This record gives sequence, structure tokens and C-alpha cells, in this order.
Amino acid sequence: MAKKVVVIQLLLFFNQFYKYFLLITIQFSLNTNYNYKLLLHLIQI
Repeated sequence: MAKKVVVIQLLLFFNQFYKYFLLITIQFSLNTNYNYKLLLHLIQI
């Protein structure tokens, strides 16, 4: 049971970290035109 709790906490932590990372990445991409074009290129693939 203890291992399950640890796994759930890790999953929740990574979920929050991923959302935060994604938000920063999007803001950074919008701030710089080159990164925005790169992001669009990656989405197209």
C-alpha cells in the first residue's frame, strides 16, 4: 500500500510539473518569433 501512495504522489507531481513546463514553453515561444515558428513546425509533424 505504501508503494502505491508514493507512485500516486509522483504521478501528481509530474502532472503539475508538466503543466507548468508546458505553460512556460508556450509563453517563451510566443515571446520569440523563431521559437513560435519552430513550435508550429513541430506540431505539423
